[in-house]
Amino acid sequence: MKKPTKSPRAANPSSRSSVRPKQKSFELPDEIRGRTRGGGPRDERASSRRHVTGVIRPQLFSVLGAGFAFLAVAGGAFGAHSLKAILTPDMLAVFETGVRYQMYHALALLAVGWAAYQYPQASFHIAGWLFLAGILLFSGSLYVLALSGVRWLGAITPLGGALFLAGWGVLGWQFWKQQ
Repeated sequence: MKKPTKSPRAANPSSRSSVRPKQKSFELPDEIRGRTRGGGPRDERASSRRHVTGVIRPQLFSVLGAGFAFLAVAGGAFGAHSLKAILTPDMLAVFETGVRYQMYHALALLAVGWAAYQYPQASFHIAGWLFLAGILLFSGSLYVLALSGVRWLGAITPLGGALFLAGWGVLGWQFWKQQ
């Protein structure tokens, strides 16, 4: 049987060779990683926050809400400073309505993200998707109507409004169920 040979560095520790010993990789303590010493999750709520429905994370709606709020502020500034000279007062009012409802429902998406984090077992994501679709249909159709003058898009706007109403209904129902 062959004896294991020592590495040149182990035989002569003062020698400087290009071979470095392997360093232990850094690991976070168990408490920070969210596990107890036994390896299981700290509590069921903490582990279920990671994946609300397996795919959808609560942060998704918070990020979407912040993004749509950012765009609403930018759109409001654009409308107040750039579009005032271009659009008629009626079309400027239509554009401002789209911005206002986008901001309201961006804040609603932030509320959905918070609620999904606090109550991971509930179905708040349904309200989030309804608000998202409502923003796209309601505010989006008003933006296109104001900027292009295409009147038939006004028929899509009430569908977005109905999605907003459904989202508020689902959000209220989910909060009611948590009591």
